[in-house]
Amino acid sequence: MKEKNDKSILIGVTGGIASIKTALLVSDLAKKGFSVYTILTEAACKFVTPLTFSTISRNPAKTDMFPSQPFPAHLEPKELADYAAIIPATANFLGKLAHGIADDLLTTVLLSFKPEHVMIAPAMNPEMWKNPAVQANSKILAERGYYLIRPATGKVACGDEGEGRLPEIDDLNLHIEKMMQIKDLCKERIVITLGSTMEYIDPVRVITNHSSGKMGLEIAKEAFRRGAKVTLVSGRCETRIPEVFDNHDIRTAIELQKKLFELMEYSTGLIMVAAVADLKPKQSSVKKLKRKDHSIQFIANDDIIASIARKYRKLKTVAFSLQEDLEDKETACTKLKGKNVDMIIANEFSTMGSELSKIRIITGKNEFNFKQMSKADCAKRILDKYAGIKK
Repeated sequence: MKEKNDKSILIGVTGGIASIKTALLVSDLAKKGFSVYTILTEAACKFVTPLTFSTISRNPAKTDMFPSQPFPAHLEPKELADYAAIIPATANFLGKLAHGIADDLLTTVLLSFKPEHVMIAPAMNPEMWKNPAVQANSKILAERGYYLIRPATGKVACGDEGEGRLPEIDDLNLHIEKMMQIKDLCKERIVITLGSTMEYIDPVRVITNHSSGKMGLEIAKEAFRRGAKVTLVSGRCETRIPEVFDNHDIRTAIELQKKLFELMEYSTGLIMVAAVADLKPKQSSVKKLKRKDHSIQFIANDDIIASIARKYRKLKTVAFSLQEDLEDKETACTKLKGKNVDMIIANEFSTMGSELSKIRIITGKNEFNFKQMSKADCAKRILDKYAGIKK
């Protein structure tokens, strides 16, 4: 028998067309270094094959409750993994698990798992999902501590539209990682800004900053994995915003400022990653300007995070300082004091838009320098320091 490790997970597959997505998810998890074990129900085998899952997981896919082997099949998966995810979960499966029915390998195996270690991702026709019996069974499972996620909204395989789709693979990955990670930020309600604002010269021309939104999104993902309730306020981005987040779209700095002041009453922290335009036209034309109309007067936008830090003194505040040279510590320290924030992240603008970043973290008393690393690793370092802020 293989040895259990911290990235071992059992994926249960029930009989739905969404199981095609499950195969892609298993492949993705295996590439990330997870040890993935799979169990397919009899109905699941009508849509996908055990051979597919054996091949992409590099572990035998199990289907039979009574195989011809010495070790009982219903016990072996629990010996290999402490966590499980049922993707997709049909209405039939929800009913059986909610009422303790164990009439196949998957339902039997799951009785040996802690409810909080089992993620359930229902997927079915929207009318089926709305059925009172299905809703009642889902409520039972949630109350028992199962990690139940709601279906996504959209068009399902039969052509109907509504809540019932299996979430996208990136979203499922985030939920799995959250279930398996230590929740040291579970008491935090963090607002994270990302992307760039735009200031309108006329209806078709804008002043903006170059920002992909990648760093802000990586911080949001890491905070979500660690249990925080994350709210995003996003400007122009080059990245997809996962549906796991409550996201508010904005365009201008004024829109950003207004939305943040609305959200701060219910938040414990603000991480300001968005690239906010420092300047804006003194007056925006309602009509498209002609080439000859090239004289524009500019005024400064408010320093948003400074105004928030002044008003909400118990709020944990983190600002970013985009710099040409990280050795310029004086600029970052001046911003730390001037904005009255708890932490400044100085980052090199040469890494904007790439998958890598080089950062310097400065707090009131300490300074931390990091070599170039992935934005995902930067997010971990930033949130490690954020977790240590005492207000």
